[in-house]
Amino acid sequence: MLRGGEAAAGRATRPGATLAAVAVVQFMVSLDLSVVNVGLPRIAAGLGFSAAGLTWVIHAYALTFGGLLLLGGKAADRYGRRRVLLFGLGLFGLASLAGGFAQEPGHLVAARAAQGIGAAALAPAALALLTATFPAGRARVRAFGVWSATNAAGGALVVLPRTGPPSRTGQADGHRKEILV
Repeated sequence: MLRGGEAAAGRATRPGATLAAVAVVQFMVSLDLSVVNVGLPRIAAGLGFSAAGLTWVIHAYALTFGGLLLLGGKAADRYGRRRVLLFGLGLFGLASLAGGFAQEPGHLVAARAAQGIGAAALAPAALALLTATFPAGRARVRAFGVWSATNAAGGALVVLPRTGPPSRTGQADGHRKEILV
């Protein structure tokens, strides 16, 4: 039975679609956590970060994400998994867009913090959807295997060789590709 008001909404669960959505969400969260690490030199050059300020590009995301995970889970329980997942996805996407168009270091740090807040809503809501959709047993083990694999793939994808020029308009805006993932 679905919790969080979703049973009352009368939505039928489609396990394949739920698994695909949860896998994409987890891939995106994991990728965003690691892709910025590879792009730090471009980000520093593009926005003029100091060495100390550059660490906040990573920490703003990681601290808000990790610090608000429990609140995201509580919100998913209280307001509904799908609703919180969609809220987190919207916030994450808007923050990514804001970060990609940041003109000042502080703008990017604020956008990364907002991304972390969105990810903190996304991750527990996605896991709760996965747990509610797949009954205990073999199906759930497979679903969590897919979720784990996409999590690992998101973190590992950034180490693949990059081809092509760093930016079409030069190094000054090369950081945008790293943020607009």
